[in-house]
Amino acid sequence: MLSAVAVSRKGCEMRSSITDRIARSLLDSILQAVLLSFIVASASGTAQANTVFAGNIKLIEGVTESEYVKIIRPGFTKILAGKPGDAIFEGDTIKTDKGVKVQIELSDQTIISIAPNGNLQIAGYMAERPVARRNTVFKVMKGTMRFIISKLFKSDGSGERSWKDSAVTIETLNAVAGVRGTDFFTVIGEADVEFSVIDGVVGVRSARPGGNGEVLVGANQMSITKMGGKPGRPEALSAGRRELLLRMTTLDKAMSLMNDKLDKALTKKKKYDKNAIKRDLAAGKPLSTVIDNAVASGMPIGEVICATIDAGVNPGIVVYTCIQEGYSASKVVETAITCGVAPNVVFISAVSAGADQQAVITGAEGAGMPPATIAGTLTNATVMDLVTISTIVAAIPVTPSTVLPPVVVPIGGGGGTPSASPYVP
Repeated sequence: MLSAVAVSRKGCEMRSSITDRIARSLLDSILQAVLLSFIVASASGTAQANTVFAGNIKLIEGVTESEYVKIIRPGFTKILAGKPGDAIFEGDTIKTDKGVKVQIELSDQTIISIAPNGNLQIAGYMAERPVARRNTVFKVMKGTMRFIISKLFKSDGSGERSWKDSAVTIETLNAVAGVRGTDFFTVIGEADVEFSVIDGVVGVRSARPGGNGEVLVGANQMSITKMGGKPGRPEALSAGRRELLLRMTTLDKAMSLMNDKLDKALTKKKKYDKNAIKRDLAAGKPLSTVIDNAVASGMPIGEVICATIDAGVNPGIVVYTCIQEGYSASKVVETAITCGVAPNVVFISAVSAGADQQAVITGAEGAGMPPATIAGTLTNATVMDLVTISTIVAAIPVTPSTVLPPVVVPIGGGGGTPSASPYVP
């Protein structure tokens, strides 16, 4: 008969063996993804901007020369100024400033209305009318917005038809929603996400990998998902709450803005540099605003990232904020590593901000990291427990004063110039 010590030792060895097998399996999967990305990169050459048409900007309200609809488009170095009639493509991130609202109509006849201070990314878009099939993924980073997901679409010569195969997904940091033909709101709070339904049904589940506990939210109901938790039980949507959400997303004074007027205003914007970034951060401007203003003035996002890190901002917060604001996750990861930020900090911050694994791998490749190093570091980031990710997200400052340290000092080993990167000669 085995002694208690032997049984305990044998149990530890078994658990260790199982853990090792799981780690090796995950490592193998990531290595395969890294190798596959090398093959794809070699076959396709340089990356091209996505040109999958998704829809158009229909209406804009509250636009001024300093506040306008911002479009961050993959493959473009500057922020684009969105105007009524402008096309929206897969991969675009649409952002509204204070006092600005925008309404977008997609090619499947879905209508999206974004309230002020909103941030929406068209992460994936496919609408095949001939076979009545669509597959769309929206990432809601922040703000309040209304989605009227079309049930029908106009078919050439045969009137209106129903979508036979329809998959529409709304992704947030806290929760993921699946919808069909539905009219609903999503509201991103500091530590929760709300889904309020006017018509139809929305299935909401936790964004945690492998998370369960899906709830169905019906007409005139709402559900709130706390950070790291399961979706809350559906409850009645009060008339007051419904009225507030409608008012926030309704464009009462929609207007067009003369293109040349806005273009001239943007051209006149003062060119940003490292000193301007440091000055604005010290003055208390939000990090997201400083980043957008710098990019809008013509400063490449790579330079902006390094400049904010050099100004003393926590590198992890810079990575997290840039990705949450819609900038290319692969570019952010590549730049941060090239600027000398520790890869594990970059990976964990990127994953916490919602970056997908392939984007992180691509960015690390661009910074010159060896595949084995990428795999090992990414493994540690992807197997993080939810508590760790929640802690990182909770540390993201909500006020400008918490972005900078009490005394701005060189980061030393975590920042510096691009030449500080251990992976780039």
